[in-house]
Amino acid sequence: MTNSAASFAPISPEETAEGVNIPLDSSTTTQPQCCTLEEYASIKKLQLSFLQSLGVVQIHLSGKPVVKIPYMGEDGEVKAVRFRIANKGKDKFRWRKGSKPFLYGINRLDRKQKNAFIVEGESDCHVLWSYGINA
Repeated sequence: MTNSAASFAPISPEETAEGVNIPLDSSTTTQPQCCTLEEYASIKKLQLSFLQSLGVVQIHLSGKPVVKIPYMGEDGEVKAVRFRIANKGKDKFRWRKGSKPFLYGINRLDRKQKNAFIVEGESDCHVLWSYGINA
């Protein structure tokens, strides 16, 4: 598996909702739930240190903890960011403003291996990568 030595910019303890599509008007939509990195790791049975090595961190948006998931290009540079705002329900994710979805984990894809799994989401990649499986 290719291990990119990407460096990540320091994360401030509090990030504002600016630039993130999180609805703030409770009269029209549900407010984001909390999603801590510890809860996410526990639910997926992953080590915190492993997630952090991928650049996955906990930040605060609108005063609530969320998991920040960087999408890196083949060059290891962050190209997009997705926020996991809840662990349950239909409304679990938000994209950073200006982010465009693309193949998650392309920077870790080992093209020398004969096979790779194509999975639904980031957490599926996290679990497979934790077992050394190409995804």
